[in-house]
Amino acid sequence: MLIENQLSFAQSSRPIKDEEYQRAQTRGFKLKDIPVAIDGIAFYVNPELVRQGLKGVTLAQVQNIFTGKIKNWKEAGGPDQAITPFSRNLKAGGTVDFFYEKVLEEQPLGTNAQEVQDTTHSIRNVARTAGGIGYATASEVINQQTIRSLPLAKDANSSFVSPCADDTCTSVNQKDFANDVYPLTRRLFVIIRQDGRLNEQAGVVYANMLLSNEGQKFVEETGFVSIRN
Repeated sequence: MLIENQLSFAQSSRPIKDEEYQRAQTRGFKLKDIPVAIDGIAFYVNPELVRQGLKGVTLAQVQNIFTGKIKNWKEAGGPDQAITPFSRNLKAGGTVDFFYEKVLEEQPLGTNAQEVQDTTHSIRNVARTAGGIGYATASEVINQQTIRSLPLAKDANSSFVSPCADDTCTSVNQKDFANDVYPLTRRLFVIIRQDGRLNEQAGVVYANMLLSNEGQKFVEETGFVSIRN
């Protein structure tokens, strides 16, 4: 929509892609992405899995779970329970793009994966499915009582790190997100249409507002992490 001149600027949970730069240039302007916050991707499961001993997952296990190579939780340190992964369509953009590229390494979802419309539907489905697992930006998962966020490890030789600040999971793990201790973090951006007109001015003003002291406080209040830590 930004390239089609329907927006002056936009927020994005991923940087601009090469093809988007190229499309903008063919239309006579450039795009610029300005990082304004840090976010983490959290994986969440049906609470019964945690009660039955599931401690966490590694990035490799997550990839194998969502691509259908691991289909039972006992293969990932959990109970003897079939796994049902829930995901938005892999072409949905934003968080899904990041997950598809960084976690799945552009492999397709397994045949046992079920497509959901959005994070709300994913949370509802995981809550009522015994072996369910989903993923979302961490700020959308905190304070959810019907699911449990899983600690995540970079690999089998690394320690599990929770996306939550404490056991109650009422806030995100800002310290470990900011210091790249949590294995799956990303930057959030304001995308500016560089056309030398009001579009560009509006985008610059908005990005500067978010990068101000007050703006970074607002970033943290909404469940993300200040990029200025």
